[in-house]
Amino acid sequence: MPSADRRFHLAPTSDLEALEAAASASCGTQRVVPGEPSRTLCELRAVTVGGLQVVNVVAPPLLVQRTRRFIDQDDRDTYKVVLMVGGEVTLDQQRRWGAVAPGQFVLYDTSTPYEINFRTALRQVIVAIPKSRLCLPAEALRDRLAVPITATSGLRRLVGGFLNGLAEELDDAEQDGGQHLADALIGMLGMTVASAQVDSPSGSTMLERVLAYLEMNLGDPELSVESVARAHHVSVRHLHRLFAEREDTPSAYIRQRRLERMRSDLANPQLNEHTVLAIAARWGLTDPAHVSRLFRAAYGIPPKVYRKLVQSQQVRTIA
Repeated sequence: MPSADRRFHLAPTSDLEALEAAASASCGTQRVVPGEPSRTLCELRAVTVGGLQVVNVVAPPLLVQRTRRFIDQDDRDTYKVVLMVGGEVTLDQQRRWGAVAPGQFVLYDTSTPYEINFRTALRQVIVAIPKSRLCLPAEALRDRLAVPITATSGLRRLVGGFLNGLAEELDDAEQDGGQHLADALIGMLGMTVASAQVDSPSGSTMLERVLAYLEMNLGDPELSVESVARAHHVSVRHLHRLFAEREDTPSAYIRQRRLERMRSDLANPQLNEHTVLAIAARWGLTDPAHVSRLFRAAYGIPPKVYRKLVQSQQVRTIA
């Protein structure tokens, strides 16, 4: 397995186990669950620059879970700042949920449980920063976890461009002025994260508020396009226009997120005592006749079979 303190390169491959081994050097112990089939190959390149790890990742759809038990086994005590270059992920940490799109940063804490859903094939750049080196109050950083930070204007745009360029030149970055480069990068990322409050829910767009509302109410079987529109004092037509910007519909998005949460619970051995239908109902999927059909349509196999695969270790756990 690659060491976290040296350069490593995972050449493009369809071998998920190889990606798991390489990713574990950066992210610590976690559970990785394959997502929807994709032609995208896994690729990971990483170097240590002045004590910071910079990782360039290309990956197909995946679900990544880091639980308290995994953290107790392997606490990296770092913050990760992620720049999304292509694709989309959702990040759940400390009861916060953020949908991170291209051109946005997000911060998460490797010492706190999280779940990251690679909803599409993607490319991202990750910087792992020891907590002792990011000179911002822990309380302030806690408020910024899982909050998308737009990187398309001002300082953030400059930092995003710098980080993207750095990922393209990892070999040179490792050799040329590593410590000075790391100090400059920490300073820029610190300022970027410190300004995340302007992208917090109080200043978010209508679509972001709707997405946050949906995430909080997925378990409500009465959740519908009409109820969401009423809660936000807009018409159903306006709600559809908002989702059209992301080439989606409200009903399809609700269904997808419910299935994603159901899949996450089926992969959790601590919930084995709950039936598939009970887990589905927990996320608002209350029609037994449709649960298996919807799950199979999304993931290619019935939910009961999927759960057996997880428990038989065919969906692997990084150690």
